Amino acid sequence: MRRLFQKKTLKDLSSFSIWYIIVFFVILRLPSLIEPIWYADEGIYEVIAHAMHNGRVLYSEVWDNKPPLLYILYFLTGNLFGIKLLSIIFGIGEVYVFYRIAKLLFSKQKSILISTILFTILLGSPFLEGNIANAENFMILPILGSFYILLQKNALQIKDGVWAGIFFFIALLLKFVAVFDLIVWVLWASVHESWAKITSFSFVFKKSVIVMIGTLVFLSGVTGIILLVSGIFDDFYNAVFVGTISYVSEKNTAGLSNSLLIIKIILLLIFSWIIFFYRKKLSKETIFILLWTNFSLFNVFFSQRLFLHYLLLLAAPFSLLVGSAFDAIGRKRLILSSVTVICTILVLISFTFYHRTFEYYGNYFQFVFMNKKIDSYQGFFDKDTPRNYEIARIISNTMKDKNILVWSDGGQIYALLGGSPFGKYVVAYHMLFYKSAYDETKALFEKSKPDVIVEVTEIPKELDLLDDYQESFHIEGVRIYERQF
Repeated sequence: MRRLFQKKTLKDLSSFSIWYIIVFFVILRLPSLIEPIWYADEGIYEVIAHAMHNGRVLYSEVWDNKPPLLYILYFLTGNLFGIKLLSIIFGIGEVYVFYRIAKLLFSKQKSILISTILFTILLGSPFLEGNIANAENFMILPILGSFYILLQKNALQIKDGVWAGIFFFIALLLKFVAVFDLIVWVLWASVHESWAKITSFSFVFKKSVIVMIGTLVFLSGVTGIILLVSGIFDDFYNAVFVGTISYVSEKNTAGLSNSLLIIKIILLLIFSWIIFFYRKKLSKETIFILLWTNFSLFNVFFSQRLFLHYLLLLAAPFSLLVGSAFDAIGRKRLILSSVTVICTILVLISFTFYHRTFEYYGNYFQFVFMNKKIDSYQGFFDKDTPRNYEIARIISNTMKDKNILVWSDGGQIYALLGGSPFGKYVVAYHMLFYKSAYDETKALFEKSKPDVIVEVTEIPKELDLLDDYQESFHIEGVRIYERQF
């Protein structure tokens, strides 16, 4: 009787507690709504959105190397508060859909609760930069939606393939690394009925996979036509595809071109084969979680640039992996716990985590309720943030109507000024890293020069950019120059 009461109570608690968990997620994200403009990538996205509002065309007149949907979201929301609020709304959906997926995969209520709470903390807190409005925050929802469709059906129908294709298209428009989740969907949809034994694949699943891929191809074709008609297809292709190849290749080369990437692909295939080899000893749910975790680990290490927010795409499968360890019994629990520990160690030794998570909330509380000074509040995020605000104030007061070039690896000052960048490229890194960008930048300076130059990072001497300028201000290592006519 006692065990029955405990089981029923825990089940009722699980069904009701998702709303408490969602409230908890909102509380975790609440401080992000009033964060200053301090994060480099958010500054870049803000600048691109401002440029688009001012009539510039994405890729051809203002440049970055990601697919267009993230910039469109920044454009539509209009400011940092709006995009952060939208990120919270997406996050609420992500927590809820994750919870529904956990209910499909786990038999024990404690496994559902543990995995959902863990996912909520990883997604909601700054520990993995969940407070930053990067592409990862938005693409998790369509990815989870596609997997929920996959897992709740014993036999997928044509319409399921269509919806999965739409969801993955949205995710790919945010960031192309969603292709690794797409591969998991295709593999599982193709073989999961026959995973435990050698039989022919289900014809229904084959049709759904074909329809899903067909939907992606159709939507991609429509997008391509729109880009062609708009006259920016070549700029889009060079920015998103050619630029990404250069970006990924740079860090993945150790002696031979892309040698590290090749090694990672081999490891991905080996671990996938191991999962398939032991398929008869594992449940279908466990195999799905291991397969998704395997491809997600490959995803976060894909570019060999260990940015913390990449781990957000591992948060869902890793949380399910932890839940599966609690859900299993006996030897299977030991195996899943071992895999969890190995994944944790691999991530811990590779990434540097945000170590001031508790202080982050303390900073918010002191600013909102204890009248903490705004400079001190801003300086908590980055010591240069108050300086950037001061620079923007000076320029706005004394040089408002002038053409301004900010030579920096972040877009914060441009974003604070609320205008468009001088030229096509927002940050110095892009101008110097990509050969075509460097040549375009040099040609632009030979043709015309800005009225004001803000030198945050050192300008290469070979550009001969400061010959006609005189220093007007010097603030904490940043020099502001005005052109002498």
